[in-house]
Amino acid sequence: MPLTAAERAKNYRDRLKQKTNKYNDSKRKDRERKARKRASMTIKEKEISLINHRVAQRRYREKQKNKNNLTEPKSLYSKQTLAKAAKKVLRVLPADPDKRQQILTRVGEDLDLFQQLISQRVQASASISRSSFAEFRPTYVLPKKTLAHRICICVTHENVNLLLKALSGHVQGLTNSLNTFLSKLVCDEKQESCMMSSCDDCINKFQLLIMNKITDDEKIIKWFQWINTNGRAVKQVFSGLVLQCVKQLKDKTPSHLRHIYIKRKQSQYFEDIKTNARDNTVVCQVDYAENFSMDNQDKIQSAHWGKNFVPIFTAYGWFGGSGGDGQSFGLVSNSIIHNLFDSSVFRYLKGNVKKRDSVTLGQAVTCFYFTEMTQILKTHCVYQCVIISRNDSVLL
Repeated sequence: MPLTAAERAKNYRDRLKQKTNKYNDSKRKDRERKARKRASMTIKEKEISLINHRVAQRRYREKQKNKNNLTEPKSLYSKQTLAKAAKKVLRVLPADPDKRQQILTRVGEDLDLFQQLISQRVQASASISRSSFAEFRPTYVLPKKTLAHRICICVTHENVNLLLKALSGHVQGLTNSLNTFLSKLVCDEKQESCMMSSCDDCINKFQLLIMNKITDDEKIIKWFQWINTNGRAVKQVFSGLVLQCVKQLKDKTPSHLRHIYIKRKQSQYFEDIKTNARDNTVVCQVDYAENFSMDNQDKIQSAHWGKNFVPIFTAYGWFGGSGGDGQSFGLVSNSIIHNLFDSSVFRYLKGNVKKRDSVTLGQAVTCFYFTEMTQILKTHCVYQCVIISRNDSVLL
């Protein structure tokens, strides 16, 4: 039977590969020929050629996948003989389906019919401790302690992030990334005029890069937003046109940019004041942790609905001359209003400062108190309880 054109071409390539010089020269000529052909193509012809190339690659991968999955039959049983043998095996199995499954699973494990896990196939007897696991860590996998801890999870960031998630597929070039969104809207992230929406070059970027890039402003979509309902944060779903969602994002953008700029400046100031603390300076960072319930070991059933709670505040203080090292402590309060500005924080801080030899009671102590600083309401509340006594002052 004569060979087909594809078979003859394959045999020719196999013979040519045995002659290295001719094979390399043939590949060079083929590259030059294809380069000349691509140079003479129009844009439409290049697109068609690219599509055909992708289809051919996909067809070849499917062919190789099917070729690798083909297994040769391990028995010479015919279809009828194999059916009779299978019927004999099923006849002796119990009638209960669960028992059948257990028996067949056990037989399959004994005959190695099931694929084993990677941990069982490769180095099944290897014992890796935590120290060895850390030692074998790839260089591109960084420990969590080396990463920045300045991750803001406030409502300002999250509401903008939820709007970006909803609009990422309906605005050209808009991705679900706060950093990419920020770089689109401002010329320089370090300039106050750009972040405060007072730059003449940045004022029209939202219209040009967001509003004018909407694919279908009449399409109805859904998006989520965190709202405050009866003193509780609730994630609510909204439905409307794409244009309505974009307008809502536009309204939130100025406050979002202002929030990012203030947060970064305050974080930078926090790092500077912590590193350059003087002998009579205390830098304290405190945050509300959790309300812990107090239970009796042998409580009655009705006591389950009348629990008492104790708020815990986690804090860390850097003292002057400590070289960047400080002291961590937890503060217990009897106030359950979820407020960071409990007076027990300042009382503990004052008592701890008294114990230090380098700071006496009569010397003025400057305390820098850091919390979630970008919220104006909390800053207003701090001023109500900052002064402990005449000799102590707390600066924001």
